[in-house]
Formats: sequence, structure tokens, C-alpha cells
Amino acid sequence: MVDETASLEQTLLLSRMLFSIRYGPRQNNTDKTRITVQSRGLAVTRRYVMSIGWLSFEEEERLLKASPKWLQEIIVFAISTGLCQSEILDLKWSQVDIDRRTVTISEQKNHDVDTLPLNGTAMAVLRDRLLNGFDLDSYVFPNTISTRKGNRDLMKAFYVALKKSGVRNFRFHDLRHTFATRLIQSGVSLYASEIGAMEDSDDGATIRPPSL
Repeated sequence: MVDETASLEQTLLLSRMLFSIRYGPRQNNTDKTRITVQSRGLAVTRRYVMSIGWLSFEEEERLLKASPKWLQEIIVFAISTGLCQSEILDLKWSQVDIDRRTVTISEQKNHDVDTLPLNGTAMAVLRDRLLNGFDLDSYVFPNTISTRKGNRDLMKAFYVALKKSGVRNFRFHDLRHTFATRLIQSGVSLYASEIGAMEDSDDGATIRPPSL
């Protein structure tokens, strides 16, 4: 029953994303869905509350205008790669291969190592960061004293930018949802989005296993 429920939640999540893509950006960030699960011959009705947010291009533009440059870079990189907050803040130059246009990430949940292709937008952010100089042990997005930027510092600036931009009902994690949503909008198959096949699409989009 646990496996069936987990699989069902993933399916509902992707279905909700597709609904949002077809009928427009979110009006309310929460979707309450009642479904029936068939298990061992018994029909069990469960109520799932799903919260999914993603940025339209117009909202992204407003959010970036309301953000300082360092935050703009992080937001654009998150939308372009699908990396989560901790993966971005923990990212060091030793994990980046500029020539091969890849970044190597250690998965925290299963301890696997993923080598992910980077699209042109993500590469532009990294090349801009390179102008500030770097060494292999330094962070890609450090704080003002070149150490790891704190999660609280990031979130404080992020929510200030949200307020200034007028973007509502949105979390930093929803930048990952924006990444996945735009993949599907660009024609990436629902199956590829669900299993997280890692490949380069025609427009250079990065695909990775999304922990949505």
C-alpha cells in the first residue's frame, strides 16, 4: 500500500503540473484532490492536499527586477538546473566542468553521484561568476566573505524580493517546479520528467531526477 500511495502521489503531482500548464498559471497554490486507491480488493478513498507553484515568464521578470544581482544569479541558476537550495549553496567550483558543461552533484538521499548537463542559461551564470575569480575549493555562490552563504540569508532576501515583485504563494523550492514545468512545456515527455532521464534536449535543457 505504501508503494502504491507513493507512486500515486507522484502521478498526481505531474498531472497537476500538466493541468496548470494547460489552463494557465496558478490561481490558488493548493489543490485538494479526492482519489480512490484499489488495494487488496478494497477501495480506499484518500484526500491529498497538493501545493504546487511555478513562475510564469512575466513573474520571473518581476522577481528578478526586485532582486539584487547575487540573488538574480541564484534564481536563474535554480530555474535552469532544477537544483535544490542546499545543492546550490553547497556547490563548489571543483564540481563544475566548464569545458564539458556539466556539474557533479552528490545525492543526499541515496548517496549517488550525478553528473548533470548544463544549458546555455546556467553556463552564462557560471561564466559571469568566473569573472570574480575562483579556486577549486571556493563556493560558486558564496557570501561576502567567500564562505558558504547561509540559508537564512538567502531566504530573507528571497522573500523580500517576492514582496517587492508582488509574486504570491511561492516558495524557493517552487523554482524546481518551474524548471520541471518548463521542461514539459517545451515538449519533454511526462515519462522522462518522471524518471529523470539525464540527457540534453535540442534546446540544451537539463533533465535530472526531480525530487518534487
